[in-house]
Amino acid sequence: MKYASPLVFGIGLAVAGCVAPSQTSVPGPTGERIVQAKCGGSPDACFEEAAATCGGQYRVVDSHSNAGGALGDSVPGPVTWYNLSYICGPSDGRMPDFAFRGQSYRPATVTTCSPFGNSIRCIQS
Repeated sequence: MKYASPLVFGIGLAVAGCVAPSQTSVPGPTGERIVQAKCGGSPDACFEEAAATCGGQYRVVDSHSNAGGALGDSVPGPVTWYNLSYICGPSDGRMPDFAFRGQSYRPATVTTCSPFGNSIRCIQS
């Protein structure tokens, strides 16, 4: 039982945002590589990832945030995920706004059925 407190503390840290950034890259319309970084808990990790990947300056293409779980944004949870798309090279000075785009997972639907005459009417919400 003496190990319960460190375990709870460790889980708390993971949920609080100590989630390592991940990145992918895709070709942009001009042939430049658009790098996409995803960071949990704080946008700071995305800024650090972009600067490290590009060796300095980068240009922000898009940014947004969404809710998700501690291990990924495809499940419900209390973690805010920050998504930054950027191109390495000279910056135009535009800062990301990380506008909240809601949940990235599909919320469960609730089906309510009730009798209606000689049939049953079901509505999903």
